[in-house]
Amino acid sequence: MSLFIRIAQTRQGAERLIESRVLPILADCDFLDTLPEADQSFIGMPYILLRYWWLIWWLDHDHFLPSAIQRYHQLLLPALQLVNTILATLGSGHSIAVNHVRYSISSSYRSIR
Repeated sequence: MSLFIRIAQTRQGAERLIESRVLPILADCDFLDTLPEADQSFIGMPYILLRYWWLIWWLDHDHFLPSAIQRYHQLLLPALQLVNTILATLGSGHSIAVNHVRYSISSSYRSIR
């Protein structure tokens, strides 16, 4: 995501990202739709690791792993930064970019409902 954000900072780079349909592909990613509960710190962890709860408790005892909400924000914020950078670079007059963002937002909204 950092590379995409850096590329999107130039007009040519942002246009190439739009041409490669990066926003609709990003909108189809499942991780953006998985909103965690505040107490679900290990929901995404494989079952085999959950069997060793004592080890996980020991590792997490000093907040070794961030909470589920913090991890979700670590995934969501770069995606939002990419969208913001593309729109800021190309401007609201770039109809393809605006349509891609509208599609991305509307598809994400439909999946939440």
